[in-house]
Amino acid sequence: MIKSPEKWQKWEAEWQKNTPIDIEENFEILTRLIEQAKLLGKWPPESPLEGIEVDIKIAKVMNTYVENSVGKTGENT
Repeated sequence: MIKSPEKWQKWEAEWQKNTPIDIEENFEILTRLIEQAKLLGKWPPESPLEGIEVDIKIAKVMNTYVENSVGKTGENT
């Protein structure tokens, strides 16, 4: 149990800010999740449009530009 949600949220925000995104690792996680869903008989979905709302939300997040510490010249700032 988290005794201080405020401290946790502050720590989590700092961690996300300072941890680089590893797109290859993220796609590996996605691949493993799909494999697990197949083993459980939940993939592919019975209806092609099943869960489309979630897919749209994920696509919006994945296609959102996130400014990082790399400057316009490509050098770290």
